[in-house]
Amino acid sequence: MSNRLVKFIAIPIELYEDRELNWTQKLMIVEIDSFSRNGKFCYVSNKHLSQHLMVSASAVDKNLKAIKDKGYIDCELRVIEGKSRRILRVKHVYNYGFNTEKTTHKARKKDEQLIEDTKEKTKSMTKAKPADYDECLDYFIELGIPDQAHPFIDWYDQTGWKLKGGNKIKDWKATARTWKRRQQNHQNAQQQRGFKKENFDPNKLERFITQG
Repeated sequence: MSNRLVKFIAIPIELYEDRELNWTQKLMIVEIDSFSRNGKFCYVSNKHLSQHLMVSASAVDKNLKAIKDKGYIDCELRVIEGKSRRILRVKHVYNYGFNTEKTTHKARKKDEQLIEDTKEKTKSMTKAKPADYDECLDYFIELGIPDQAHPFIDWYDQTGWKLKGGNKIKDWKATARTWKRRQQNHQNAQQQRGFKKENFDPNKLERFITQG
C-alpha cells in the first residue's frame, strides 16, 4: 500500500523491549502507526494485516483485540462518505529518534472538519422514528416484509415511539429488525402447532379410536 506517512519503518526501543506483547502484536502496532501518524486515519483491513504480516485471519482478530484491550490502539467505526469504516490509531507515543513531519494548520482543519462531518452523518443515519410512511415502507421492503410496515408504524404511533419498558426508541431501524425477528418466531411457532400432513399416521389414529 502506498498511503504510508513514513519513508521507512523503525521499531522504538520501548516497543522492541515490551514484554507484554508478542512479535505479531509489535509488528501490527508498527504497521498501524505507519498509516496513522500525526493524527491521521488508518483504514487498513484485517485482510491487509493478514497478508502483510503473513498470519491467519483468526490470528489477526486475536492479536488486534489483544493490543486494543491492553490500551495500545484505538479502534472505532465511523460513517465516511456513506460507508461504515473502521479507524485504527496507535495511542502510545513512542520515541522514533527523529522528528515526524508536522501537519499544516490547513491539513489539521480539514481532518477536524472530516471528523465533525462523519459524526453528523452517523447521527443523521440513526433516528428515533421514520420521517413518514414511505420511509418506513422502503426499509421494510429492504427487510423483505413490506406487509408489516403499516402494522409497525401504527403500533409505535400509539405507543409514542416507546418500547415496552417505557424507554424511548433511539434507532427505529433496529426496532424494525427486532419486529421482523418476532414475526418470524411467531410464524414458526404457529407452523409447529398446526396440522402437518407428513406427521399424520392413519394407523395410529385407528388404534387410538379402537383401543383408546
